[in-house]
Amino acid sequence: IGGSIVALLFETGKFDAHATEIVWIILAGSALGLVPSTQGRLLASAFYAVGETKPPLHAALVRVAVNASLGFVLTLPLRQELGYSIVWGAFALTASSSLAAWIEYALLRRWLSRRIGGVPTPTKLLAGALAAALLAGVVSHGAAWLAVEAGARAWQAALVAIPVFGAIYLGAMVVAKVPEASGVLRRIRRRR
Repeated sequence: IGGSIVALLFETGKFDAHATEIVWIILAGSALGLVPSTQGRLLASAFYAVGETKPPLHAALVRVAVNASLGFVLTLPLRQELGYSIVWGAFALTASSSLAAWIEYALLRRWLSRRIGGVPTPTKLLAGALAAALLAGVVSHGAAWLAVEAGARAWQAALVAIPVFGAIYLGAMVVAKVPEASGVLRRIRRRR
């Protein structure tokens, strides 16, 4: 879905399909860190709620150090040694930030578990959301492809793919009985 969103927002004039692909690749590296970044913020807030400010600071410092070190290695010496393109170097930079977010999340979770005796992880919800996103992504990608094959431009195909993704994702989450998804569906029905 990332390519469709980028195409819809930017693909005009000199910003062509190749530029869309480059931006999508770079954003994909960042997408790998969305879950740990959001979960990490929740855990940091829990530390603040119990009056501890040092663990979030220490975890953030580790995150910055890992991100800077790994980002440097992947984008400069390793890229030069292996010869991959600057685009994949930029992906490596955003992916290193995502890996650092996972490390920060793991540290915060471990430290908070020690402090309060366990931190529940919404594994079922996260797995369901991932499965729903994969299903919606595959179907919406197919819808975009069909639209392009029928003669639509990339931004027009995005106008097909994005609602398809949203409908399938929301539907899958409603079927999985995620309360927030049911709430969104109720609001949509009220507007009609």
